Amino acid sequence: MAYTLRYGLITARETIGKFVLCAVQIGSGASLGLEGPTVQICAGVSSLLARAARLSPKNRRRMASVGMSAGIAAAFNAPIAAVTFTLKS
Repeated sequence: MAYTLRYGLITARETIGKFVLCAVQIGSGASLGLEGPTVQICAGVSSLLARAARLSPKNRRRMASVGMSAGIAAAFNAPIAAVTFTLKS
């Protein structure tokens, strides 16, 4: 939703909240996959960096897709798939 409707804008609150809640859930033994949160947190960090650099909305959207691909590469250990994902976005 952030990629489409907000031009890649993911707030720091969303990113930190996702990190804290996932850490609590995994730490308490809940069955939670690591891939989804990893992709979301990486996209959030990338979006924060894009805002810090004061990039245009178009480039901020591109940075969000770069963050998502970094999360995919980290979670699945598949860098070529992540590059393909970024090129498609």
